[in-house]
Amino acid sequence: MIDPWDPSVQIVIQAIRETSLEELQVAVGALIPLNLMPAAEFINALSPNERTDVFKACLIIYVLSDCTMVPRQLQLQAALAELAGFDSTLISGTGSGKTLAIAIPHILHPDRVSFVISPLKRLQITQVRSFVIGSHSGGCMPNVLCFSGQSLRAMGYQDSCSERG
Repeated sequence: MIDPWDPSVQIVIQAIRETSLEELQVAVGALIPLNLMPAAEFINALSPNERTDVFKACLIIYVLSDCTMVPRQLQLQAALAELAGFDSTLISGTGSGKTLAIAIPHILHPDRVSFVISPLKRLQITQVRSFVIGSHSGGCMPNVLCFSGQSLRAMGYQDSCSERG
């Protein structure tokens, strides 16, 4: 399993974040199997800035998943809405990838701030844990606030990301 907090992985992620659209198109075409990529119609309908973010997200997730997956179209659409500054609501079935849709804008732009409101206690705890993983090694998504009925401190996170962010 790839350790996202490994310095060499962080160097690769940062390099992808700084890559131009033209270079991203070449890299995506060379590295990611076509059957994993979202539909060409979806990608071609995007503006150049949106296409750049989609290719960056696909490459970063491909690297972090050990070359097994890229975000699906629904996840990318939700991430693009947030990146464009829209407030949004994503309603989708269990296991459809809503948490990755929340994470993509932060993977691309770690300085972003998001507020996540989840209606189910179990889901709230899962999301908080997924965003706090790595906080003790210096890595996390410090600008994601998951609202739940419990505080992070009550769940045992004494040095949580939200308290530092």
